[in-house]
Amino acid sequence: MQDLSDRIKMVRKVIGVSQQGLADIIGCTDGKIKAWEQKTTLVMKPKDILVLVNKYGFNYEWLEDGTGDMLQVDGDITLKDIATITSMLNKSISIPYYKDIHASAGYGCTNGNCKPSYISLSPDMMPNKSSDAMDAIRVTGNSMSPTIEDEDVIFIDKSDITPKDGKIFVVYLCDEVYVKRLFIEPKTKEIFLHSDNPLFPKMETDCEDFKIIGRVIANMQITKL
Repeated sequence: MQDLSDRIKMVRKVIGVSQQGLADIIGCTDGKIKAWEQKTTLVMKPKDILVLVNKYGFNYEWLEDGTGDMLQVDGDITLKDIATITSMLNKSISIPYYKDIHASAGYGCTNGNCKPSYISLSPDMMPNKSSDAMDAIRVTGNSMSPTIEDEDVIFIDKSDITPKDGKIFVVYLCDEVYVKRLFIEPKTKEIFLHSDNPLFPKMETDCEDFKIIGRVIANMQITKL
């Protein structure tokens, strides 16, 4: 379970603010934020928690002790609403996050259709990228370790579907979704899928349904959304 320091850093990443920015939102000094992150203060006061709950939809219990999901949906307020409001207030970008779709960093995992929730990030974290062309999904498996770990959230640029030798892509192959590093055979131009974990063999792309979904441009360890 993440401690308060980790949770506060995660909050700042999600809403895209500095320590001073978070202090301004809560109505305290940046010294309080530093104390949380440097572990000299180990608990948040209820009034500070409620600011983040009411303003951004964070889960009270998660902020208090790390239990439950990071975000909560209450009444008519949806995660999309939260992300939209956050974007307006902080000039952040909202990226669709498909929590029920996983890219396999192993031997494949079957996926179904789902509706997205949203992750709000500072534009500085995704420079020169349009949120309209991006999706976020969670990885299952450890074949891309240590570059991408099991349960990491990866951010996919769907506008970048041209094969690039040595780059990491999310691909559709034989009814499965994979995250793999692409290598192009110089003579035949055939594409192979490689894992960063040497325990996993390379994969051929000989299925008729092979399709590049997009290039992985970032990955983060985010608590369950």
